[in-house]
Amino acid sequence: MECMIDQIDAIFKEQQAQSDLLQIQKSQAEAFHELLTKAQPRQEKRPRPSLPHPEKFTTRTRFDTWDAAIRGKLTVDGEAIGDAKAQFYYLYLNLDSHVQAMVLPRVASARTSGIYDYNSILVQLARTFGH
Repeated sequence: MECMIDQIDAIFKEQQAQSDLLQIQKSQAEAFHELLTKAQPRQEKRPRPSLPHPEKFTTRTRFDTWDAAIRGKLTVDGEAIGDAKAQFYYLYLNLDSHVQAMVLPRVASARTSGIYDYNSILVQLARTFGH
């Protein structure tokens, strides 16, 4: 009988040790997850745009008023729009398709060089439509 009690005690101690080990492993996993979460850089959300989208520039639009509107949008909401490439295409997409065709060489040049400066489009438009 005493042998049986010793066996039951041994089984109980073994189960307790396994339970303790599982608890330690669980704690380690939680600690590792917490460290991993803190170590990863948080991706900051872009700010929300605050200005409305300007109207598309057409050959009938006054360039000086549109230029002020698009520059204001890109200055105030540039970070919300994105990087230089996103701002370049934002401006391009705010042009009527006829005007887009006029500046298409600038788009091709930007793709080739990897330099996306929306001012290059504005300079060309100012030469063509500015008074």
